[in-house]
Amino acid sequence: MIVSINPPIIEYYTDTWYLDAEWIAGAAAGAFWPFYSQGPGTWHTIELAAMAERDGKLAFSQAKSRKLDVPWVNLTRTIIANARKIH
Repeated sequence: MIVSINPPIIEYYTDTWYLDAEWIAGAAAGAFWPFYSQGPGTWHTIELAAMAERDGKLAFSQAKSRKLDVPWVNLTRTIIANARKIH
């Protein structure tokens, strides 16, 4: 749950336990950063897509894409499709 934006504070609950709180925080941080099969998601790509979704120009889910009649952005599939077009 987002508690505050400035400063950024996120409340996160887990049943993970370690003797050091830093380990728990490190494990929790992984839950908020996108990780695809080919590696971590780049913030600038994700933010551009999020901005376009806020403007109603595309959708992250296939269902929303159909509902709004806009292109569906699937970052993993789109990268593969574009790679096929190039080669």
